[in-house]
This record gives sequence, C-alpha cells and structure tokens, in this order.
Amino acid sequence: MKIAYGYYQLDSKSSLNACSSSKSRTGALLRVVYEDGRIGYADCHPWPELGDLPIQEQLACLFKGRWTPLLDRAFFFAQIDAAARSKAHHLLQSTPIPESHFFIGDLILCSVDHLLQAVAEGFTHVKLKMGRDLQAEADQLLELFPQLPLKIRIDFNESLNLTQFTHFLDRIAPLKYHIDFIEDPIPFQVDLWEGFQQQGWTLACDRHAATACCQPHAASVLIIKPAIHGPELYLKETSQRKIITTNLGHPIEQVAAAYICSCVDPHCLDTHGLLSHRAYRPTLFSSQLNWRGPQFTRPKGTGCGFNDELAVLPWEEF
Repeated sequence: MKIAYGYYQLDSKSSLNACSSSKSRTGALLRVVYEDGRIGYADCHPWPELGDLPIQEQLACLFKGRWTPLLDRAFFFAQIDAAARSKAHHLLQSTPIPESHFFIGDLILCSVDHLLQAVAEGFTHVKLKMGRDLQAEADQLLELFPQLPLKIRIDFNESLNLTQFTHFLDRIAPLKYHIDFIEDPIPFQVDLWEGFQQQGWTLACDRHAATACCQPHAASVLIIKPAIHGPELYLKETSQRKIITTNLGHPIEQVAAAYICSCVDPHCLDTHGLLSHRAYRPTLFSSQLNWRGPQFTRPKGTGCGFNDELAVLPWEEF
C-alpha cells in the first residue's frame, strides 16, 4: 500500500464556532494505492481547538504507522471510495440524499435578509454556531426568528457552564417551540441533560454521542459525524433521531457524510447537515456542489467524485 497526501486550506467567511477565532482551516487529502492497484481518496480534517492533533501531527502519526481516530475513519472511507472507483461507480449514484439545514457560523453577523434568502431557497431548518457572546446572541435570536418559518438548531460545542445555559434558556423561552434542538450546550451528563429535557427542551449530543446513544431521556438526538463516528454508532438500534453532519472539512468529506446519510436515513425523513461547503469561499472542488437550496448535488466522477480535480493535485508520497 502506498500513501500520498496533499494539504488544502479552506477560507471561511467567519470563525465557525465558539472555540475558534480562525477564519482559515487546514487539512489534508489522502490518496491510498492498494496492492491490487485500486486507488481511494479521503479527507483528514482536524479541529485542534476541540482536542484533535493538528494536521502535521496527524500525518506524522501516519508516517510512523500510528492510528488516530481521524485517520482510522479516513482509511475506512478510502477503502469504500476505492471499491466504488474500481467499478466505475459513484457512491451517490442511485441513493436519495436527504435535505440539509442552512448553516450560520456567526449569528451576530446574520441579518433578516440573509435568513429570508434561505427561506426563499427552500430551507426549513437553520443551524447556528453560538457561544461567543451569549447575551448578544440571545437578543439576536429574539430579534430575527419569531416571524420566520425556520426551525432552529443551536450548537454550543460544550462552551457553556450550567448557570450560563440555564439563564440562556430563560432568556429565549419565547422561542421554545421554534427550537428543533440544542446541541452540546454543556458536557454530556445524564441527570443534568434529562432535567432540561423534562422542561420541554430537546437536546442533541455530538462530542459524547457514543455515551448518549440509547439514552433518549437525556439526549433525544444524536449528532453523527462519519469523519469521527463509526458504524458501531450510526447503525446502532435506538429510538433517538440521528442527524448526520460533516466535520466542516473538505468536499470529499461531505460526499462521505452524504453516503452515510443515505444509508442511515434512506427514506429522507429528517433534515441533516451536509452543505458545509457554503461556510467557506468557493474552491475548485466545492464549485461542483450545490450553492442554492437544501439538496446535495452529486459531483462528477466515480467513487466520491472529483476525478479531474484529484488528478491535478500536487501529491506528496511518504
């Protein structure tokens, strides 16, 4: 097996969560050539702010034959991609892809015109990354959303403490029935989360989804990122809703997430988070994806697509 890598950079319009002020994200695509000649591609996109090793250290681990969770998932998808490419088959060729929510990385920079445009494009759900300035964000929520036909998903990336979250819920109480779910407000703790859900709030767990799995009384929703979570989680039988999202990585990672989403929700019963490329400025890869509306567009090519784009990248071999 021969492995090569290529760095990439994604430039966002704003910082993408409360844990990061950076507007630029760096990751690496991996190209794996197997002994039988098959070639597969995958993405490794770490979030050091959330505990991942930086991309240079991820690649150093790979060179030394040490596996990280992100590398493990990347090689899982490289195998899937290689199998499809060897048959000249696209991973999304014959599978329906559920709709996605509209992503907003910084609520304070959002305007009512921005949201009205999302409604006009057909979005029914909006996901907000919050936790930088709780008071200002609560005021903005109450200002923008009461009259809009959008269900709200709020992600705090575990940036709040118990007191902050309690005060926040009191402040946004008028919006309670507009809220689809609140994701990772505080670190997952069964008794605390259960108490909030008993008050009528719906909580979603991402960072500790494996622990929250099969505990719907504490977390009604599981946020599953195929770049992080494996089939032992997303194929687990549970009454909880499973929302598939990207890790805000490369478009190749988006295709991998869309593929898993089609397996988890084949009847398109829920709204997921597959359109993360819209948080970044267009690239050669993302220009093939959908920039209007909640539907995911299948990129040209085989496997996860992007055959022409991948062929011209400057790859570095180990």
